[in-house]
Amino acid sequence: MLPALLGSTQTGRDWIVEQAGALAVIQGRWKYIEPHEGPAIASGTGIELGNAPAPQLFDLAADIGERQNLATAHPEKVKELAALLRKVRGS
Repeated sequence: MLPALLGSTQTGRDWIVEQAGALAVIQGRWKYIEPHEGPAIASGTGIELGNAPAPQLFDLAADIGERQNLATAHPEKVKELAALLRKVRGS
């Protein structure tokens, strides 16, 4: 990733890890948020944290507001992105 950040190449990763409350990975049009305990909304700010007891999967191309969890409709994509997140984390 460093060469891309320094401008010596145009190629970086094809995924990005995001953390608000729960850890998430975005690859292409898909965003996977791993199950995570804790409040769904930050009490002081009212910001959604992404915490939920079940996996979450969103098609960002069709649902940029992350309103429709597609995890049960796309279990193979959930498994794929969960595996990628475990690999990135090193666990």
